[in-house]
Amino acid sequence: MALFEAKYCSLCETKLGLFGTTRLANGQLCKNCAGKLSPLLTHVKKRTLAEIQGHLIYREENLKKMENFHPDVEFGRTKKIYVDTKQRLFCVSRADYRSTNADLISFDQIKDLDVTINEDKDEIYDVDKEGKSISFDPPKYQYEYEFTAQFEINSPWFESITVDISDGDHPEEAWNESFTKYEEQLRKLWVAFGNEELKEPLWEAKKKEEVAEQKDDSKWLCVKCGAENTGKFCTECGSPKPAYKCAVCGYELKSREMLPRYCINCGSKMNQY
Repeated sequence: MALFEAKYCSLCETKLGLFGTTRLANGQLCKNCAGKLSPLLTHVKKRTLAEIQGHLIYREENLKKMENFHPDVEFGRTKKIYVDTKQRLFCVSRADYRSTNADLISFDQIKDLDVTINEDKDEIYDVDKEGKSISFDPPKYQYEYEFTAQFEINSPWFESITVDISDGDHPEEAWNESFTKYEEQLRKLWVAFGNEELKEPLWEAKKKEEVAEQKDDSKWLCVKCGAENTGKFCTECGSPKPAYKCAVCGYELKSREMLPRYCINCGSKMNQY
């Protein structure tokens, strides 16, 4: 009896090597068969062989539909969204959409579309005489902006697709030339999928949402008893509202529920009460 029993692809029965196989719930695929699957396919390891066979039929049908797919607008840099507004079809691909047989998705399959500008904000620190990080006065920050379109899809093969149309070129200032270009792209993308034109710039709408969220940010959790409060003292146990900002370096915790004993930036003891 051989020490290792030979294994074969569940679809084409090709002998499998030690590497490059894709496992299924009740089988395995060789590299060639796995390459025929959609890159958007989710939960591959939980899929049965019957499901994979059905998926490959879907992929063949998709290839035939691709012959009549003629996008008139596209969005993005490295990962692009190609839209055929006349047939109400779109696909997403990093390479040539025809050669990769990118999944064609009908507008009717879109359960939700969200276009968002995300701000990544990192504080820039100075160094004191002892070599510790300290905040500038006033604090200085480095910014980076990401422009994303997220689709929730009604499909048996995948649930969502997220595309950063500014991938590889994230603006570092709000409303500079690059920022304005991608903000306009998101607005045009929104309209291309059959929505009404947005009445105000996306970034203005985003800021209004943040202001509304900041009003709710007055709520805090007591670190002693866990009660939710809005005042300066806990209504359950009387403990003072904890400090979420380090008094030494100025680092502010992003999570209001997390309060370590020591600052995660400079190691100084946090003023818990």
